[in-house]
Amino acid sequence: SSKVSHSYFSPLCSRKHQLLQIFYRGMIYVLLREFHKAK
Repeated sequence: SSKVSHSYFSPLCSRKHQLLQIFYRGMIYVLLREFHKAK
């Protein structure tokens, strides 16, 4: 449960993690779209 308290004490860190997740999801979405376009 140390991870929970850590994210509680540093909301900025969890926010950065959330942004990274969104960024990676967008990258995968674009890559898949390009892949289907090239097919």
